[in-house]
Amino acid sequence: MAIMTFLKNYKIKIVEKKKIKLSLSFQVLIFSIISLIWIFLYKLLFLKIGEFFPKAFQIGEIFYSIATSVVASSIFYYIVVYKPAKRNLELIRPGINELMTNFLQIYISIISNINRHKGLGGSLAIPKDFEGFRKYCEGIILTDKAPIITEDPSFQPKDWFEFFEYYFAQENNVISHLHNYWEYIPSEGKTLLQELQKSSLHTGVYQYKFNGYSNKLYDLAGPLMNHLDILLKVPGTLNMKI
Repeated sequence: MAIMTFLKNYKIKIVEKKKIKLSLSFQVLIFSIISLIWIFLYKLLFLKIGEFFPKAFQIGEIFYSIATSVVASSIFYYIVVYKPAKRNLELIRPGINELMTNFLQIYISIISNINRHKGLGGSLAIPKDFEGFRKYCEGIILTDKAPIITEDPSFQPKDWFEFFEYYFAQENNVISHLHNYWEYIPSEGKTLLQELQKSSLHTGVYQYKFNGYSNKLYDLAGPLMNHLDILLKVPGTLNMKI
């Protein structure tokens, strides 16, 4: 029930994001329409009006040339770039979407396991503010035995270091498969995937494990919070239009 509620709220956030995000193709369309309007106004109206200031005609001709170039470039973009990209994306989108969804599943698995360990049942609720999240991480000792990961097959990490390393390996495996579709992934998605691989949580877990700086998840609250935030954002980037 908690997972279904979480997924429903997650989908609502994705829809809201799509409403405010202008795709590249839409931006091209806007510029081409503006340019086309200028061309008609210039040829049908402005040329019949006398010059308001010296060199007005020459300046008008410059803007006319720019406008025609924009329209021509937009037509070229539509035929050569947009149409083939849209057709190819629709063919491979299900495969990419399935891979992207893995990041959401990893997020859910991490949170649900931590919450069960803390006696919060199957809840997926976590504090949204940093101080609240730090308190949420209190009491988890990284060298202690971590909860069993109920995947197929299930896995029992010997400690929390191995718990997070398990998910790091899952993330890297998904990213390696996504590289087969790299040209179809929006730039925002690529940036988030790169941030995920260079996450400070990776660095913190490895340094704490091998150098013994700390054994408390509380001290990794910031990197963990940021890492979880990236896991949530990545799947939504594929819903952006090309």
